[in-house]
Amino acid sequence: MTRSKLLTRAALVASVVVPFGVGLALVPLRDDISGANVALILVVVVALLAGTGRPVVAGLGAVSAALAFDLCHTVPYGSFTIADHDDIETAVLLLVVAAVVGQVAAATRRYQQIARDRDGQLRRIHAMAELAVGDPEPSFMVVAVIDELTRLLHLRTCRFEPGPGPEDAPVTWVHHDGEVVHGPFRWGVATMGIPGKEVTLAVRRGEHLLGRFLLEPTPGHTLAPERIRTAVTLADQAVGALGRDQLAR
Repeated sequence: MTRSKLLTRAALVASVVVPFGVGLALVPLRDDISGANVALILVVVVALLAGTGRPVVAGLGAVSAALAFDLCHTVPYGSFTIADHDDIETAVLLLVVAAVVGQVAAATRRYQQIARDRDGQLRRIHAMAELAVGDPEPSFMVVAVIDELTRLLHLRTCRFEPGPGPEDAPVTWVHHDGEVVHGPFRWGVATMGIPGKEVTLAVRRGEHLLGRFLLEPTPGHTLAPERIRTAVTLADQAVGALGRDQLAR
């Protein structure tokens, strides 16, 4: 199981267990803390959990918090029945506010992650462009691109094959626009990751094929589509050095 899946499962479990656990922990203090303050504490707990950036965590956390409040802090205790009208209003507001606040917190976290990811991709492109300006040896440029592609796409392995190569079309390849194609299908890397055992990323100068990067993906590891487009841009950085190398021959 990948680290991402383990973290997702841990977050889902925490979204159910933690709010309910906090509700139980507050039981000895329910004579000293008003129901409104208990609800506020539970909203804060849900917001903190939603900081993982997963909307489903916010939703589950809100439900767990509402159930904890209902069972532990409304009369009759230990029952889903609520005798007091004010407690009913508080429970409903808790569910709604916790869900809304949780979703906002999750969305904010996701946007921050996306911004950091894009900044990292721009840094990779900029660093590779600076390297290309320095007129590096083709082999050095290829190794640099392989290293960047491996980290960017979380690949198991990556290698480069120069020249036109075999005439048979690869089963899985990356279009120059960043689309991943598997057989006749365009593949959703954001939900399913990169398909197949090996993916071809061709390097061209016009219609002339200079070679291809062969990518071995990590199964089940999803990727933002922007990362694939960045991978194409990084591969293109090798065009100048490879073109000079082939002309020299």
